[in-house]
Amino acid sequence: MGLSDEEFVLLYEELNIEQVERLELSAFISMALFVFSFGILSCGLLYPYRVYQRAEREVSIGEYDEAIKDYQTVSYYADSAEQTLNARYLKADRLLRDGEAEEAKAIFLTLGETDFRDSRGRLKECNYKIALNYMAAEDYESASGYFLALGHYLDSRERYIEAVYELIRKEGQAGRVQESLSRLHVLIEDGYFSYEPLKERDHEAALLLCEPVSVNISADLSGRSSEWSFYTGSACVYRIMPDYIYFLSAKHVLQTIADAPSELTFFDGTRITVQTEAVFPKDSRSDLSMFRIRTQYVPVDTLLALREISFEKEYYEELSVGEKVFLYAAWWYQEEDLIGETVFQGFDAEDASRGFYDNENYLVFERCSKEGQSGCPVFDDRGRCLALSSSYYYSMLEDQIVYEVDCYCRLDQAEELLDFFKKQ
Repeated sequence: MGLSDEEFVLLYEELNIEQVERLELSAFISMALFVFSFGILSCGLLYPYRVYQRAEREVSIGEYDEAIKDYQTVSYYADSAEQTLNARYLKADRLLRDGEAEEAKAIFLTLGETDFRDSRGRLKECNYKIALNYMAAEDYESASGYFLALGHYLDSRERYIEAVYELIRKEGQAGRVQESLSRLHVLIEDGYFSYEPLKERDHEAALLLCEPVSVNISADLSGRSSEWSFYTGSACVYRIMPDYIYFLSAKHVLQTIADAPSELTFFDGTRITVQTEAVFPKDSRSDLSMFRIRTQYVPVDTLLALREISFEKEYYEELSVGEKVFLYAAWWYQEEDLIGETVFQGFDAEDASRGFYDNENYLVFERCSKEGQSGCPVFDDRGRCLALSSSYYYSMLEDQIVYEVDCYCRLDQAEELLDFFKKQ
């Protein structure tokens, strides 16, 4: 049965309303899905941003551990990975400033693998402070190792020598002599036992500079067939080696006390009894001689206080007639320091002594030296060693002895005597 026109219109309108409603529902659902998706997307975009900002605030107030965690959480966002390294760097910097050098070192060590900022340089700073801490704790073994590894960073070389010095002293005082002396070469190679002459003449300063080189040498000869029952002379430190200390003295002193136990009195009053081992120059006219003793015989505190004379052959080229010089004999006759002041008179010893002393081995000075002072060093007022007190020249005026000049040993052959010893 067919529909009337009116029924058809009503049916069409109902179908159209349902379709509109379905369309509206579909649009609503789509909109809801869009809003939900946008919210999710917005949250996804805002979250790392907010965490990143929080990490920045944490860095600004020094909460580095929290900042590192946050940056690592959003490591994919912006430059979080680099900011993580920066937060770790700042943490290490604060640890170092707070005295936590070991903890700071561990961080800078890992940062240094990628050479982040100046981490490798800061690692040296950590090691330097660790070494200083070991020095303060008197752990000189560890301190010396760190300073040695640091090379010439800041004053590490000087600190290394200081640590080795303290280690030698500490082990020597504890009776570990061999261990102590095994490190002595470090000081020797650094020139520890030498001194630089003064730039300008200064008598008082030169006295202090030269004092540690002087040694008194004496021997009891009462049990021997000798014109002397007790004999004393002087000497000076020429070279200090790990095994031996080498001294210069007058030949006639060492020949007199040969084979007799000798007592050395150092500038600080320390006394030791030794058997001297001497060598003499090939030139029989020279009164220069050298002897040596085992380094281990000298107490460590005295050993570390000794100094070697400063001598160069070029000093003679600058020496002029009329120049003031002095002799330094420490503990002369085991009683007192004897300092004699004199004046250089010239190089012509042969003429001044009427041929008794030659020019190759002697220098001429005004009469000054005293008995028991033979072998003591002669210095100018810059602390340069020029000769050894040796002999004097006198003449007879009727029945009177007239002391005219002192003729002291030149030191030109000192190195030859040392080489002779080394070849033995």
